[in-house]
Amino acid sequence: MNLMEMDNDLIKKSLQNSNLKIMVVGLGKVGLPLALVFANSGLNVTGVDINLKTVELLNKGILPHYEPKVPELLKKCIENGKFKAVTDSTGAAKDSDIIIMVVPTLISTDKEPDITAVEKATEFVGKGLKKGSIVIIESTVPPGTTEGVVKDILERESGLKACADFGLAFCPERVQSPQVVDDIRKNYPKIVGGIDKKSTEIASALYSFINEKGVITVKNPKTAEMEKVVENTYRDINIAFANELALLSGKLGIDVMEIIDVANTQPFCNILRPGAGVGGHCIPMDPYYLIDEAKKIGLDVNLLENARKINDFMPQHVVDLVKEGLKEAGKDLEGSTIGILGVSYKENTDDYRYSPSKDIINYLDKYNLKIKTFDPYISHVTDLNVEHYNDMYECLKEVDCIIIATGHEEFKKLDLNKVRNDVVNKCIFVDGRRIFKPEDVTNEGFIFKAIGL
Repeated sequence: MNLMEMDNDLIKKSLQNSNLKIMVVGLGKVGLPLALVFANSGLNVTGVDINLKTVELLNKGILPHYEPKVPELLKKCIENGKFKAVTDSTGAAKDSDIIIMVVPTLISTDKEPDITAVEKATEFVGKGLKKGSIVIIESTVPPGTTEGVVKDILERESGLKACADFGLAFCPERVQSPQVVDDIRKNYPKIVGGIDKKSTEIASALYSFINEKGVITVKNPKTAEMEKVVENTYRDINIAFANELALLSGKLGIDVMEIIDVANTQPFCNILRPGAGVGGHCIPMDPYYLIDEAKKIGLDVNLLENARKINDFMPQHVVDLVKEGLKEAGKDLEGSTIGILGVSYKENTDDYRYSPSKDIINYLDKYNLKIKTFDPYISHVTDLNVEHYNDMYECLKEVDCIIIATGHEEFKKLDLNKVRNDVVNKCIFVDGRRIFKPEDVTNEGFIFKAIGL
């Protein structure tokens, strides 16, 4: 179907009648739920991933990674034939009306944007791009990417012209685990920035079809790209403020949580919680997209850079608290056994990409000690020098120090009395997520240390 020649009513009718074929490139923690939400709405969806094992598992109805509500959607969409997974982007593009790219974007070791995955995916899509289709980028990218490198590659590989022959838009993903499906369907409106009026119209109709909150259209893709990066950069700065308050409060002997809780009763104050660090695939990276753009034009963005430095320092601060506590107990870090609760970067998810827990472990691993880990959402850890347990209480037996690195709900129910009977004398308890009341821990005989106390 030639979407570029269809009026808005016909596009909406084609969606309702399941006449449009959708292709989602990248079947990770965002792309797969998105593909399945579209498929569950009745549309025929082809998911593309370069990982053959992932494709094979999905076609058997098996999830390579967990996300609430996704298993049920996958089962249903495989059974009714609305979803299939393949590895051939070019072949799938030839048979698709709407192509959505949700591939990972990274930063290099020099903290510069790395959009190699987007460029490669665009090349393959471009080779199969047909006249009348639309390409939508959901991956987080530096401002100007869609109208720049993406458009150039698509036109070069397809021989077609944007606006005249195909549509192009940037519509950023706005999701977080473990609520990705609900985020796609109803939690936030979708941001749509088309390269022209027609592209915006098509993309708006598409996302309005699955999103109860509808869409917000912006002037162009560059505006939408900037908006997405700003969302996560704002959060990074807010967390950095909380962390710096915690560092200051700790030195002054003031409980930062009391300060934050009281300050937030003022309607114009919304301070986030301090913690052991910022992780995941978005918040630690997205500020560097703005920092890099600022460098190109000679603008200093000290606030953004310092926020990153503060948040990156927090895992080291946790290790400093461990050292401080062990010293009080007359012990040394060398030769100690450390039990770490939480490997994932945030609570109630299995995602441990760029997790602060990894940084804590790597800092500790420089010493001659033993590290034990437990995470209720992660059964195996193979890329860290740890002994990983699938039982929380077994993990904590005979440890010299307990670190709460992630705020999982299960950890809040930890039986401190039971743990106290299994750990060594004068055990240190470091709360890196402030989920315990200090008195509850000290009353059980632990030496308590925490962020911002």
